[in-house]
Parts: sequence; C-alpha cells; structure tokens
Amino acid sequence: MEEKKVKKLLHLLEHTEEHFEIIINLMKELNLNAEGYEKLYEELKKENEKLKKELPN
Repeated sequence: MEEKKVKKLLHLLEHTEEHFEIIINLMKELNLNAEGYEKLYEELKKENEKLKKELPN
C-alpha cells in the first residue's frame, strides 16, 4: 500500500515540474514576466530532490 503512495507521489512531483516548465515557456512566448514562476520552479526542484532522497525507492 505504501509503495503505491510513494510511486504516485513521485509521479506527481515529476508532472508538477513539467507543468511549471510549460507555464514558464508559455509566459515567455506571451511576453509576460515569468521571473516569479522561475524562482518558484527552482525552489520546487530543490524541494523535490530533498523529498526524493527521503523516500524509499
């Protein structure tokens, strides 16, 4: 049961990063300021890496 939850969490973390990448790229294409989202994205990646290290493989 726990293994399934861990896999789901890892899957969601990956997709969250992908979604942020898409958001940032679209904002730039629309000539919008993506700086705040870029900062959030970098923080998100750091936190995701920390969390991945804590989770069992």
